[in-house]
Amino acid sequence: MQDALDRRERALRLAERAREQARIDEAVAAPLLVSGAVADRDQERDQAARDRDRADEERVARLYDSADSRHDVANDLDGIVDDETIEARVVADSGQARPAQEAVASSPTRTPAARRARGKGSQVRSPARRPDRGR
Repeated sequence: MQDALDRRERALRLAERAREQARIDEAVAAPLLVSGAVADRDQERDQAARDRDRADEERVARLYDSADSRHDVANDLDGIVDDETIEARVVADSGQARPAQEAVASSPTRTPAARRARGKGSQVRSPARRPDRGR
């Protein structure tokens, strides 16, 4: 009987040690889980920002007409239309190929001033003379 009581007491001590270890593990794990969730959220936000930036760059690349895009269009049109039409398209597109930054890169050095019209302007009407009236 004493042997059974000793085994029971030893089992209770082991259970208490296991519970204490579980409390320690939980105290350590809780902050790690929170920081892991924050890191996951930050990583997802950063990935979404990278995806948006990549999509914006692709959209800008499609909108900006570069030499490569003109070459691709010419290759796509080859066999569909004649060479003269392809050449006309490439020449017309090359005249339009300016990035948006170039439009605002340099401002005019001097603002043009307003000029007076020569002589009497067409907007100013002189009173009509009536020959039937005397002076």
